[in-house]
Amino acid sequence: MSTRIYKVTDTQAGENDPSVALVRATSQSQAVAHVARRRYTVATAKPDDVEAHFNRGGSVENAKAEAPQE
Repeated sequence: MSTRIYKVTDTQAGENDPSVALVRATSQSQAVAHVARRRYTVATAKPDDVEAHFNRGGSVENAKAEAPQE
């Protein structure tokens, strides 16, 4: 499988955070996932997590299908 270098930009980076990472990957989604692992974790939400989130005014977001690869 061939790779290319992707520029991953953090659109919400602060002044002291790096806003761009160059990542060699096989796809855009792989590049984003690589960078996201530095900042985020993911797990199935428990009922108490959902309740707390809604109590803070949160909502549930629907993930969209990935855009076609370049």
